[in-house]
Amino acid sequence: MIKGGEVLLTMAEVAIGLAGFSGVVTAFSRTRDFPPEDRVRFLMLVGGTFFVILLALVPFLLELGGMPEVETWRWSSGAWLLGIVGCSPLIVAGRRIIVRQGRPAPAWSILLVLALSLSAALAQLANVFGWPYAPGPVPFLLGLVAGLVGSGAIFVYLVLIRPQPDESVDAGAES
Repeated sequence: MIKGGEVLLTMAEVAIGLAGFSGVVTAFSRTRDFPPEDRVRFLMLVGGTFFVILLALVPFLLELGGMPEVETWRWSSGAWLLGIVGCSPLIVAGRRIIVRQGRPAPAWSILLVLALSLSAALAQLANVFGWPYAPGPVPFLLGLVAGLVGSGAIFVYLVLIRPQPDESVDAGAES
């Protein structure tokens, strides 16, 4: 069995919980205006959590196939990189929609997610090529953490710090 396999399963469970709780966000959004940029954020949240769930299961599938542990982590990191490269156009397109609507997330949250994602991508590259260390679980786990932080940041924005609709527009409509 993969050493630290419980950590992978725990990360998958956290991602499942986040995806499940996003259903609560959907339920609350039905009672108030849910603008296009928040719909994009919601799709990014759900997509990001399912991405983490699927990636957390990759090492188990590779191990079931009889792959040695070092190769398991190398291929798992490669799957992470391919997934990020494949999803990047969707992320960029979603970000453009959000910015076009004029309600981007705070700069600090974007920088946090970008910094963590970049460091995770570099760690995955190092894991794939086995330099400067032998491939192992830590870089792969950093990639999963980056995905959870990204989804968590979107969740926090949707639920906790989401700006309310401009009340001055509502007051003008009443008169």
